[in-house]
Amino acid sequence: MNNLTQSNICVPGGPRLQVLSEQQCKEIHVATLEVLERTGVWLNEPEALEMLRDAGARVADSLSKNEYGISRRVLIPWYLVEEALRSAPEKVTIYNRDGKPAMILEGRKSYFGCNIDSPDYIDPLSGERRKTKLKDIRTGTIIVDNLENIDWILVAGLPVDVNSKYADRVAAKEVLTNTTKPIVFTCGDYDSLTDIVGMMQVIAGGPEQLRRKPIGLYLDEPISPLKHDPESLKRLLKAAEMEVPAIYVPMPMMGVTAPCTSAGSVLIGNIESLSGLVIHQLRRKGAPYIYGALTSTADMSQVSFNYGAPELGLMCTAIAEMSHYYNLPVWGTGGCADSNHLDAQASAEITFSLLTAALAGANLIHDIGLMSQGFCVAPESYILNDEIVSMVKQFMKGIEVDAKTLCVDLIDEIGPGGNFIDHIHTLDHFREMWMPRFFDRTRFEPQKERLKLDFHERARGQIKKILQEHVPKPLPDDVLEGLFEIEGKWRRRA
Repeated sequence: MNNLTQSNICVPGGPRLQVLSEQQCKEIHVATLEVLERTGVWLNEPEALEMLRDAGARVADSLSKNEYGISRRVLIPWYLVEEALRSAPEKVTIYNRDGKPAMILEGRKSYFGCNIDSPDYIDPLSGERRKTKLKDIRTGTIIVDNLENIDWILVAGLPVDVNSKYADRVAAKEVLTNTTKPIVFTCGDYDSLTDIVGMMQVIAGGPEQLRRKPIGLYLDEPISPLKHDPESLKRLLKAAEMEVPAIYVPMPMMGVTAPCTSAGSVLIGNIESLSGLVIHQLRRKGAPYIYGALTSTADMSQVSFNYGAPELGLMCTAIAEMSHYYNLPVWGTGGCADSNHLDAQASAEITFSLLTAALAGANLIHDIGLMSQGFCVAPESYILNDEIVSMVKQFMKGIEVDAKTLCVDLIDEIGPGGNFIDHIHTLDHFREMWMPRFFDRTRFEPQKERLKLDFHERARGQIKKILQEHVPKPLPDDVLEGLFEIEGKWRRRA
């Protein structure tokens, strides 16, 4: 047979979503350079001020008193931004606890991560909503360690039953000892950054080993609009010095801390993240930096940040497109909800945000499990998100079109009126189709319907099963001793 099909075309990288043209990205970049030179940013961290002044930035003589003390306005020239963009790495590889590559942050590759703690916690077994305790962080980590589609864990350090002076460190230690997956961590002060990095160095085998194979990333945020608090900058400079991958992303709120337009909010986020990049790269050129901004609307009835708004997906897509314009790894948002319950609203918000973030090509998609406008985590949501993320990952594979996948010879062999069910080709390929792990596809039978469990019951059952059967890979005894030694030091300091 003469095979007429010669096509070898497939969709590179799968489906994608675009909200900005190349020209619009350029306009946002030009506007960013204008605002940084004309308006500038406020900061009062001495080392950052000195580096910026020495590099050619104009540090205003006028002072401003705010919640961070006496600040100065710094006007950053365009060439410092361009130089920082050239020196920042386009690719950052993150490893798991065993030293194997787990995430390659570049291009449009997406990895999904969960919030493991927040001020409130919904107990997955009792349904009770209460303040987060250390045992809840342990429970959530064990659950996520077992889930196939959640790639990394974000720990904020918010257990109420631990001394607040070192709760961030205790929480990070709990996560590091109960999963092999990479972590993203926040910290309350400079000392906590060094302590958490110290624990990762012990696990990795030393400072140089961690530098070469980072198992975690540090997360911090400038303050919208256009401010950098001194503690955040101290930590950012230390992260650059140690070459710990830094995520430095603001949270502009449209109409409150950013203009009441999508473009203006994206611009504010871009300015704040890039001004952080300039400071970071002045401290150490080539140190790994994750760009981004979590931009959303404000609920004007209560002036709160919306995690489930469609504009969040729209503006975060624009931020992702700016990252591709700059060739920088990017922070993304998905899997979160404004709903107070794991209900139809939460499912819609979770699905919409996950799919738009993946279609945008965001690299680190965070906030899985976060509900109630960021004030609560629900482990049942991890189960739901794991299923939805598996669907998104399947969708993002796209459709490969070539002679092999078009199956022209197979179609000719089966012919009109035939079927493919008992052909060896189907046996070889049917496992490539998406199959649910937690969703229910069983055929409806009225007499058996009353015996079926709804999703909440199935999720709770799965959580019970994981907690009973899954044992995270333990750390070696000498590594545990090293962690306990670091813990003893911070407890004595407190």
